[in-house]
Amino acid sequence: MFEIDEIKYLCSMVNETFYISPRSTNEFIMFGDIDHYEILLAFNIEEWLKNLTRITYKKHAEGYLVIFIDEQLEVYMESLEESIESYLQKAEFNIDAIAMKISMDGPGFCTYVVNDKTYYLSWIDVYNVRSNTKMGYIEPIHLESIAYHGDLVFKMVELKVKHQLDIEPCLIEKLSQVSYEPFGSVKQSFFNILLDAKSHQALEILDQIGVLERAFPLIKQMKEGNLWDFGLYCLKKLECVLNSDHYFQESLSKAIDRNMNFQFDCGLTKYQMIKFSVLFHDVYKIMKLKQNSPELYEDHFTDFCSYFEFKEKTCQYYAQVIQSHRKILIDLKESFSDGNLNQVRLYEFYEEYQDEVLDVLLVLYVDQLCHALLDEEVMKRRMSYVMKLYISKYCEIQSINSEITTMEIDSHELSDIELTLLIEDVKKNLFFGNLRYDRNSIIKYLQKLIEQS
Repeated sequence: MFEIDEIKYLCSMVNETFYISPRSTNEFIMFGDIDHYEILLAFNIEEWLKNLTRITYKKHAEGYLVIFIDEQLEVYMESLEESIESYLQKAEFNIDAIAMKISMDGPGFCTYVVNDKTYYLSWIDVYNVRSNTKMGYIEPIHLESIAYHGDLVFKMVELKVKHQLDIEPCLIEKLSQVSYEPFGSVKQSFFNILLDAKSHQALEILDQIGVLERAFPLIKQMKEGNLWDFGLYCLKKLECVLNSDHYFQESLSKAIDRNMNFQFDCGLTKYQMIKFSVLFHDVYKIMKLKQNSPELYEDHFTDFCSYFEFKEKTCQYYAQVIQSHRKILIDLKESFSDGNLNQVRLYEFYEEYQDEVLDVLLVLYVDQLCHALLDEEVMKRRMSYVMKLYISKYCEIQSINSEITTMEIDSHELSDIELTLLIEDVKKNLFFGNLRYDRNSIIKYLQKLIEQS
């Protein structure tokens, strides 16, 4: 029985035939209730809204966002410019191809009475896909044209992870047999997929279908070097770490979560970019990027960034993470492996990578997990120590610049550069434990350095 009080209230307000949108219909099919109220009206909304009281409304998308004050009900309303059947026939996927009609014209799958009027509810299912939709499957409406629209495969998988849907194995098999023509950019769908907690599964589906390397030809080269499957394996490892509530200690997990929420100017977050970096952290092996060079300005690396339409800051971030990964493999890997964590080298490492330290360490840690270099608990303990040292000591020490400059120090007219160098010296000695972290000790130490200069 269709017993949703909000819809009954809308019946009393509209008092004409209207349609529950595909989005709201899909929610009802899947959950038996509606969270997002969207209705389609077969008349002009503007004039109708002007005659209503106790509402507020504003233009939104192609229609209006209306709030019924007495009910505290927010509803998106849009006028139909065509028949509901024609509207639904434009759908690309089954979840967008079903609506419900509410009218006083029978019959319907349900009837109920509002203000002494009988309303009938009926399905509008022009492609007969309701049964598969109810089972939680997503599928394209026009399978025969998918070869010319490989971007729709990405969109389908994006919707799959967004709405936690399934794709039938037989459909995956059919799609994998299609010879795909060139298609447009799918960067947005690709990175939206990375937002999912188990994005490696979605990427495996896209890979099985065969559209990943069509969208990003570099992946084909990675497969030839056995790097793509390893990247997917590492992504799975990273997601296991990030998805585990108690993988690291609580304070460390919170710091990592805050770091992952950082958003670049282009809209991508570190959560997406760290996954991307793990997935492609071995790409330099086929691009032959030089070890100690600014990759951002190398032709090959610039080409790589252009594959994914990175803007300057995201390209720099990825370049730094990859450069860092290779540098650590050379400079620090043995230290992490044997537990001989030299404080001087750690400080230099923190100093070099600053805000990207946690990201670089996560890439290194996942790489170690993938190669099974040590027992996982041993690796986690050592990595936790390095991360916590960075958060609890290095970051705290780096924040004392303004405090030191306000101390009562006789600088003997030192230049700003000279004073900065002295402050850096203080920070290092605080980090190494050679100097107590209190005002008097710091002033005495600085004054001694100034007198010796």
